Amino acid sequence: MGDVYRSQIASLTLSLSGESFTFIRYTPRGFCCRGWDSRRHSNIRDEVHIILSGSCGLDVEGDRYDLSPGDAFVVRKGQYHAPCNATEDVERCSFMLDVVPGGFLDRQLQRLSGRSFHLSGESVDLCRSLNGELDDRVPYYADMVRAKLTQLMVDILRQAEPEEVPDVDTSRTPKQALLIGIDQFFSPWPNALGTEADLARQLNISRHKLNRIIWQYYGMSFREKLHLAKMDYAAWILRVTDFPCHKVATLCGYSADTSFYRAFAAHFGIPPQAYRKEQKKKGIDRLDLSDGG
Repeated sequence: MGDVYRSQIASLTLSLSGESFTFIRYTPRGFCCRGWDSRRHSNIRDEVHIILSGSCGLDVEGDRYDLSPGDAFVVRKGQYHAPCNATEDVERCSFMLDVVPGGFLDRQLQRLSGRSFHLSGESVDLCRSLNGELDDRVPYYADMVRAKLTQLMVDILRQAEPEEVPDVDTSRTPKQALLIGIDQFFSPWPNALGTEADLARQLNISRHKLNRIIWQYYGMSFREKLHLAKMDYAAWILRVTDFPCHKVATLCGYSADTSFYRAFAAHFGIPPQAYRKEQKKKGIDRLDLSDGG
């Protein structure tokens, strides 16, 4: 989550394109503050300063940069700098960044250094909203701050006009692939529901291991989950198609229509035909099967 600074967020570790970095608040007054009277200094981390209103100059290693509302500047770690000729109404959003040395984000900050760049009005408004989140501290305020800082960082990095952004690893983990396979098995439209042996074979695991996984992640046995899936599938087909009940029974894995009727009535309290009639009165949208789908 981040450290606490005067009962507020002092730092947050975020990630962009698979690379982690840390936002660190520059002042105890929040991310945004009025005035800028710092002495000449350097920092062990990179600094970012965004002018929200007013104007000022920034001396960095003897070079002078004039900043107006919407202008931003990246001061690299170790660079001596100081504001100058700041107007009384100057308001800024300032923070430090801790990035991986030599990483992609480090290289983009280097491309941005030594010049001012202009951010969108949306980013300026976003900066101002950060202090409001810190002051109000409504539910999920830390998550909102995290989201806004991520958006702000994206806007900043886009000013570097990177030629290529690292790909994010979107491959599924073995566990994710396994659970997706299970979920897809229980949502088979337009095919019929299978059996425990079918799913075990599809996942290339034993039936014993399959049942263990179902218990671990779904809190029930395969038999219980299959029964719930059959009832949910049957109710959905009855609501959105005009398939006869014997076809619904087959799609739900019943070899005998009577077994389907009994199971459906026991689960929903009414037989399938009566359920369909009730749902038609509600005006449920029907599937368009004119193309054979």
